[in-house]
Amino acid sequence: MSGVSDQQRNYENKPAYETDSCELSLALVTAGEIVLLAAWLVKAFAAEQIAGTINFPPREMSAELPGPQALVLSACDGIDCNASVKASLKMLKTGFLVC
Repeated sequence: MSGVSDQQRNYENKPAYETDSCELSLALVTAGEIVLLAAWLVKAFAAEQIAGTINFPPREMSAELPGPQALVLSACDGIDCNASVKASLKMLKTGFLVC
């Protein structure tokens, strides 16, 4: 196989668009308004969450959200979950700054 595949480009670009727990801790101290957005099933969110997080369940994709000036960080409930990607895409399309 010659050239760079779409999959390789995807993995090379991921760190520019994803935030790990260390970066989140720093951002919570140094940044302006940050909204933590969970894309979890209602049952999973009720069982465990980070304080102050807004849940945006994948099947509902509706929640009371702040204005687009807020930085939004989305997460889902496991390695096999793409709900945070879907939530991030929806937020980007509606004018939010997503990390």
